[in-house]
Amino acid sequence: MFAQEDLVVDNETSVMSVLMFFIHSFKADQDGKQIKHNILGGRDKLANQAHEVPNGMVIWPFDYFPKRIYGKMVTGKPSLNKERAAWVRKWVEWILEEGIGLAEVCRRMNKAGVPTPRASRGWKGAGKEWKPKAVRDILRSGQLIGILRWKGKCYIEDGETVLTRDQFEALSKEAG
Repeated sequence: MFAQEDLVVDNETSVMSVLMFFIHSFKADQDGKQIKHNILGGRDKLANQAHEVPNGMVIWPFDYFPKRIYGKMVTGKPSLNKERAAWVRKWVEWILEEGIGLAEVCRRMNKAGVPTPRASRGWKGAGKEWKPKAVRDILRSGQLIGILRWKGKCYIEDGETVLTRDQFEALSKEAG
């Protein structure tokens, strides 16, 4: 008897059932690995062709719009969301000039009714209130100064940034 699967081997038919169970389990595992390999390989290929970072997970001040060329999805670049970038600049002003903490930043964001990062992307089950960890993660991200990291590589964007390097470094010192 196999404890986890509750399989009883007491005759020839049940031996075949157990064998088929293991064959199907092995095949499902192999299929999962192949799907992962195909997805990651495709993303790498798109990144090499377009010299762009194909990761759609950008921090809150940015939007990510993949491009369609001839009906096929290809990589896109993060684009600055000016309204959200203005909020991040306000956070930096509040922290550096007023000396407030992340909890107070969250309280002000909640009071202003600004949607959380997940809520602004329309994700199901997204939190309705800002949490200090979300603000801290955004403020620590190099994306604010145009540095994108993907698969251990660093990409530097020449486009518009949310903060200057001086602001980012001052914020890092303030956070400790």
